[in-house]
Amino acid sequence: MMLPCASFRTRSLVLLLGCFGITLPLTAQLPQTRLYAISPSGCQVGQQVELRLTAGDDLEEIDTLVFSHPGITAKPLTTEQNGQQVPVNNAFVVQVAADVPPGLYDARCGGLFGLSNPRRFVVGQRAEVAEAENNKPEPAEATAIELNTVVNGKMDGGADLDWFKFHAAKDQRITIDCWAERIDSRMDPTLTVYDASGRRPLAVSRDARGADPLIVFTAPTDGDYLIKLHDHIFKNGNEYVYRLDVHTAPHIAFVVPPAGTAGQTARMSLFGVNLPGGKPTDQQVDGVALEQLDVEIAIPETGDVLDVDGRVRGVAAGTDAFSYRLNSPQGLSAPVRVGIARTPVVRESEPNDAPESAQKVAVPVEIGGQFGQRGDTDTFRFEAKAGDVLWLEAYAQRMGTLVDPYFTVDQVVIDAEGKESLKRLSAADDDGTNLLQNVFETKTDDPQYKLTVPADGQYQITLRDRYWETRGDASLVYRMAIRQETPNFRVVAVPAAPTAGQVWPVGLRQGDTFGVNVLAFRQDGFEGPIDVQVEGLPAGVTCTGTTISTKESTGLLVFETSADAQPGWHRVKIRGVAQVDDPVQVRAVDAAAKAIEAAEKPLPDLRKQVDQQQPKLDQAKQQLDETTQALAKDPENEGLKKQLEQRQTAFNAAQEAFNAAANKVAEQEQLIAQSKTAHEQALQAQQQSRREIAHQARSGTIVWANANNQPAVARVAEGFAFSILPEPVAYQVRVDGNRFEVNQSRQLLIPVSVQKRNEFNEKVQLNAAGMPKAANIETPNIAIEKDQTDQTWRLFVKDNAPAGTYTVWLNAQAQVSYSRNPAKAERLKQAHEVVQQAVEALKTAAGEATKVKNEATQKATAAQQQLQKSQQEQQLKQQAKQQADQQLAQAKQAQDQADAQLAAAEKEVQTRAMELQATEEQVKSATATQEQAATQLKQAQEAAAADPENAEKKAAVEAAQQTVNTAQQQLNEATQARDKKKTEHDQAQQKKQTAEQAAKQTQEAFTKLEAEQKQADEALAAATKAVTAAETASKATQEAKTAAEQAEKAANDAVAAREKERQAAEKAFKDAETAAKPKNINYSSPTTPVVIVVHEAPIKLAVTAANGGAVKRGDQLELTVKVTRQNGFEGPVTVTFPGIPGVTGMSAPAITIPPDQTEGKLMVAAAGDATEGQLANTVVRAEMDFQGKAAVDAPVTIKVNK
Repeated sequence: MMLPCASFRTRSLVLLLGCFGITLPLTAQLPQTRLYAISPSGCQVGQQVELRLTAGDDLEEIDTLVFSHPGITAKPLTTEQNGQQVPVNNAFVVQVAADVPPGLYDARCGGLFGLSNPRRFVVGQRAEVAEAENNKPEPAEATAIELNTVVNGKMDGGADLDWFKFHAAKDQRITIDCWAERIDSRMDPTLTVYDASGRRPLAVSRDARGADPLIVFTAPTDGDYLIKLHDHIFKNGNEYVYRLDVHTAPHIAFVVPPAGTAGQTARMSLFGVNLPGGKPTDQQVDGVALEQLDVEIAIPETGDVLDVDGRVRGVAAGTDAFSYRLNSPQGLSAPVRVGIARTPVVRESEPNDAPESAQKVAVPVEIGGQFGQRGDTDTFRFEAKAGDVLWLEAYAQRMGTLVDPYFTVDQVVIDAEGKESLKRLSAADDDGTNLLQNVFETKTDDPQYKLTVPADGQYQITLRDRYWETRGDASLVYRMAIRQETPNFRVVAVPAAPTAGQVWPVGLRQGDTFGVNVLAFRQDGFEGPIDVQVEGLPAGVTCTGTTISTKESTGLLVFETSADAQPGWHRVKIRGVAQVDDPVQVRAVDAAAKAIEAAEKPLPDLRKQVDQQQPKLDQAKQQLDETTQALAKDPENEGLKKQLEQRQTAFNAAQEAFNAAANKVAEQEQLIAQSKTAHEQALQAQQQSRREIAHQARSGTIVWANANNQPAVARVAEGFAFSILPEPVAYQVRVDGNRFEVNQSRQLLIPVSVQKRNEFNEKVQLNAAGMPKAANIETPNIAIEKDQTDQTWRLFVKDNAPAGTYTVWLNAQAQVSYSRNPAKAERLKQAHEVVQQAVEALKTAAGEATKVKNEATQKATAAQQQLQKSQQEQQLKQQAKQQADQQLAQAKQAQDQADAQLAAAEKEVQTRAMELQATEEQVKSATATQEQAATQLKQAQEAAAADPENAEKKAAVEAAQQTVNTAQQQLNEATQARDKKKTEHDQAQQKKQTAEQAAKQTQEAFTKLEAEQKQADEALAAATKAVTAAETASKATQEAKTAAEQAEKAANDAVAAREKERQAAEKAFKDAETAAKPKNINYSSPTTPVVIVVHEAPIKLAVTAANGGAVKRGDQLELTVKVTRQNGFEGPVTVTFPGIPGVTGMSAPAITIPPDQTEGKLMVAAAGDATEGQLANTVVRAEMDFQGKAAVDAPVTIKVNK
């Protein structure tokens, strides 16, 4: 069914051929939209995001962005330009509907050169942020993020390091998952968790999920932690994008068993962290203790499913699997891959390291196990019957695990004493089958082995990891299948790029062909042909299908467009269909055929014995008849009687010997007949067992091209899409006929034609491809020369070509002249002319604006001069005022100084008066004290005089005398101080009088200057008023000038902007014109494939021509035809001389060679106008009935002379 398609805008693109002469071919190819990176790489469900195409080739005029889920839509991002909304180059607004399931989807962009290859786009469930543009490579500058957030980022220039900071509680388990490989990034990330200082690493990861790192981090304490993220070898650029998912949702490390039986609900154990209801286990990965949660998982009913989130490389493209996510209140877990098994599934049971502890399983079975510790070996035993054919296959690398499995197969032998020993049957390692080397690599570390059971009994498989002695880990899970032979296949379609290993989508131009590699992953020894067909093709596109040849694993599917095919893109389905026989019945047919061969082998010798006995019998009979006749003439002759008796005995013996030999022949012929009957019955049983198997092809895509001797990076894509480009190709080669059924020794003459367009008229080289060397079919290269349009392709199936189905095609190559998007050059030329006209108009307007500006400038200058004159007058008045102000200030200062001196003098007078008064009081007090002391002395003297002997009274006199002396001294000192203060007071009074005189003088001077200052103020005010008026006039003219200047500048800016736009338009036009110049390119394309079904020939045919094959016009040529019957054919043969394209006047009546003859004469007549010279492609054809109509050709050389 054809899915909805988006039509590209019709554009005029031209392929010019043959009109520019021949030059050496350039290393080039026709452009095709190729997408390498998008940013961001995802969006939260129910949200929208601005997405940009950040890397690719031929991303020209991109207007479409489509996704593999209809709920993800996009429209071009627009911006305003010249008043209109125009698309932003390679930018879209992407909307994710609320019902889109979280997961990985494919995004493709479309434009002038068709629909691109896919790139991964993630629909997430958590909030998303973009990496900060200023994210600096220093831990101190780490960008803070919340838990349960996704960061979309990329590695920028230099040795980019991205630091992030998050907060966690003690013992909180956080999953830090970096997506790069899974989203088609070139980045090989390294992830490290540090403490808050950014100096102590706590955990590191590089390759945990493929090439993507993952850390399950348990916070040792409450606090902040840092994440450092960088490319492993510090590469950077737009192709180095990542998604950093930091969350507390469930994380599943692995599932046991890793597969379930198709169509059943399987009980499986999830191992991981933050599993709701999960129980602690002793299993660890990278030192992290895991939880276990048992769940019921519904396995898809059909095994034909490969629906896995993440990169499914070519090595796993032939497997069946799906993604499982655990739902929880914290959100969905990341996806984990679950395989789909064709048999019952059991879990590995430890201990099973040694033969004596081998786990016993019943066939068919698939075992899901782990190499949980270093040195782990897993041993399994099963019973099998002689003649059984079993396929033993390990799955690990193809599941995405790191296990490199290796196993041995032993027969368990038990001798007569019951002692057990092992007989090595085989050891199985890597499967080196590589279906498309360096492009879509399929060789795998996973081994498989076909076991043909030699005897009834027990068999043992010993399975190890190649690195079992140095590693062991709970995550090293595997699948080990033991099953009956069940032939099957899977098909993958990969675009065939012009250069193998390029990133290349399927894009056809009008009247074009495009090849798609189809790869067959054959299973359990299936060798039959696989027909590949396309469903849902739109009008104007055809595909005759192809057949992957017998025993081959690759083929070419060719799409073809008509010259009027409508541009657009489409999704189609590709199916592989094969007729598969029951292997048991196939072996029965082989055995029956071998029985016929064994029965026929002695028959020639037995017939030779009959032939040897026949002459002896004839001689004995003749001798007996002669003696009998002689005795009849002479009945009494005793000698003749005795001779007759002897000859009778001899005849009887000869007859007995002949009969014995004849009977052996008859018995052998009967045995042959019985064997043939058994063979026919076996064939019928085989045909009855035959079943048709059909599988939808998976789509493969190249993620990164091969380079530096490294294979391309490839993966499985979601669906198959192609586009039709709106331009014709130079030529289109067609082959007349696409399927032929022939017998061995048969010639095929296939007409080949080329449709030439747009004056192309060069030689087209046609090289045969696809035919296996072992097919023994001649498929020569041919060419259609200049000025020709037709050619005959002669294929010859040799008589030793193995029966089977084969496919061959022609790769056409010719030099064409290609013009890249000439419509763009013409469109840009016209746009440049429009801009050029606009620039000229703006230049005229700018000239007028300059004129207005000049007039305004003159007026502004005059006003400015008047202003300057007024300002000069104002300046003079200002200077006078400043002088008056200065003098007044000085007078004021002098007055203030005099007043201050007067105040100080008055204050000093007051102070000295108070001090004088204080000293006078002291004198008065001292005088009183002295007088009192003198009185007391007199009293003491009088008392002592009255009592002269009284010592106490004498002492009182001395004390009173001392008091008097002291009082007198104090009086003297007080008197001196008073006199000093009296002098100081008189001096202060004098100073006061002087200060009063000075204050009066300064007051008078100040009053005079104050009047002068008032006059200066009035003069300045008048000058200032004049300046204000001048300023007003100047401002008005200046504003007018400024407005005129702005108008001029705006006009000139408009000219400059338009000129810049014109220059850009001119450059764009010139670049497009240069790009559109015709270039010679070696353009190649395949023809539709020719499928040849080869059957066994009933005869071998040999032809001998008389006279060396020379014949004159008007004569006949005798051809001796000899047939050798084979493969059980015994019937008549009709011999003809078939017509030859391009040859006239040659004929021969048919002859028949009867069943009992092997030779005949065929007379070929050359008419008088027969084609002269050495005739090409002449054969003699023998026709007969053998399993339907059969024909065999024998080449013959014929030369026609005049």
